[in-house]
Amino acid sequence: MTYLFWICFFLLAYTYFLFPVAVILFSKNKKLNSNFYNETEVMPSVSILIAAYNEQAVIKEKVMSIIDSDFPNSKIEIIIGSDCSDDNTNQIIKDLEVGFPFINTIIFEERTGKSGVVNKLVRQAKNEILILTDANIIFSNNTISSLVRHFKNLDIGLVDTNMVNVGIKKSGISFQEKTYISWEVKFKHAESKLWGMLMGPFGGCFAIRKSLFTPIPENFLVDDFYVCMNILQNGHGAINDLQAIVYEDVSNQLSEEFRRKKRISMGNFINLFHFRKLLLKPFTKLGFIFISHKVIRWFGPVLLLLIFLANYSLILDSIFYKTTFFAQLILFILPWLDRSKIRSCNFRPLYKWFMMLFFIDFFILGYVGLKPAEGLYLLIARIGLVYYFVFFFIISPFIGLIEKTKELPASISDIYLGRDKEIATPLIQKEIN
Repeated sequence: MTYLFWICFFLLAYTYFLFPVAVILFSKNKKLNSNFYNETEVMPSVSILIAAYNEQAVIKEKVMSIIDSDFPNSKIEIIIGSDCSDDNTNQIIKDLEVGFPFINTIIFEERTGKSGVVNKLVRQAKNEILILTDANIIFSNNTISSLVRHFKNLDIGLVDTNMVNVGIKKSGISFQEKTYISWEVKFKHAESKLWGMLMGPFGGCFAIRKSLFTPIPENFLVDDFYVCMNILQNGHGAINDLQAIVYEDVSNQLSEEFRRKKRISMGNFINLFHFRKLLLKPFTKLGFIFISHKVIRWFGPVLLLLIFLANYSLILDSIFYKTTFFAQLILFILPWLDRSKIRSCNFRPLYKWFMMLFFIDFFILGYVGLKPAEGLYLLIARIGLVYYFVFFFIISPFIGLIEKTKELPASISDIYLGRDKEIATPLIQKEIN
C-alpha cells in the first residue's frame, strides 16, 4: 500500500505541478513561431465560422467585434449557422446579413448539434484559413491578424487564442475559474514554444487550415480537442499566441459549471478512446505530452480515491500517514467550513497570512512525520498538528465573519482596461518577442 500511495501521489503532483512548471521553465528562452506575416505583407483571406443556438444576447456584439477589428473586411467571410434557434437570433443575423454582404447565414430547421453545424460550415467556407469560434467570444482589435499571421509557416496547422475572462463577480466561482484558465493559457503557450504543439485549444476561438480539418463525429463532445489532435497526428504544429486576445464571460454558477465539467469529462474519455493508440507510444513527443498533460489528469479522481484508500490502510504506521489521512477528510468538508463570500486570498488580507502559515505548517508536518517520534521532532509535530486543525475548524469558519476584505472589481475587464492593462501588455509582448 505504501507503493500505491506514493505512486498515485507522484502522478498527481507530476501532471498538475511538476510537468507544467518544467515546461514553463524550459520554454523561457524559446521563441514562438518566427516565420509569420509581418505588417507589410499581404495576409490570406479568412472564413470565420460561428455555430449559434439562442444567442440573441451576444450575437450582434460578436459580429461587430469582428467587423470593427483591424483585419480588412474585404478579406473576411463570416458564416453563421443557427442551430434551430427559437429566440430572436435568426432575425438578428438576417439583419446583419443585409448590412454586410460578406456575412452568410445558414438556418437549420432541426437541431443538429454543434458538431453537425461546424461540419457544414467548414464545407461552405471559401477560404483555406478558418477561425472556429463560439457566439459568446468577443474579439479584440487584433485577434484575427494575430491568428492568421502564423499560417505563413506551412508547418503550423492550428493557432489558439489567449482567453481573457470578464464578468468576474464578488461571489460564486468565477475567480477560481478565471485563475485556472489563466494558468492553462500560460501552460499551453509554454508548450507551444517548447514543442510547437499544445494539447487542445480553448474551444471558444481558434484558427485552422481547412485542408487539415477532420469532420467531427455526430454528437461528439469536446470537439476542439478532437480537431487539434488530428492536426497534430498529421504532423502539423499547434500553437497558442498570447497576442490573439479574446474575451469571454466566465461562468459564476457552481451548478452550471458542474454540468459543463460533466460534459467535458465525458468528452475527454471519448477522445481517449479515439486516440488510445498514443498510449502505446509514450516515448514519442505527441504521446508523451498527451499522457503527461491530459491522460493522467483525466484519471485524477481515481488516483485520489486510491490515495485515500491506501492512506487508510497505512494510518497506524506513522504520524505522517495519520496527518495526510485526516488532511484529506478535512479537504472533503472544507467548502462548507469557509463561510466567507470571497474566496480569493488576493482580496482577504488577514486570511492570506493564516493560509501562508498553513502551507508552511503542512510541509513541516510532512518533514517531521518521516523522523523518529521522539524529542524535538515530537514536540514540533504536536504544535504543527494543533495549528493544522485550528486552521480548518476555527480560523476558516470564523475569520470570514470578522475580516474586512478588499473591494473586488465589478468585472475583470475593469482590471484589464485600467492599471493592469499597462502591466499586462508589455508582459505579453515580451513573451511573444
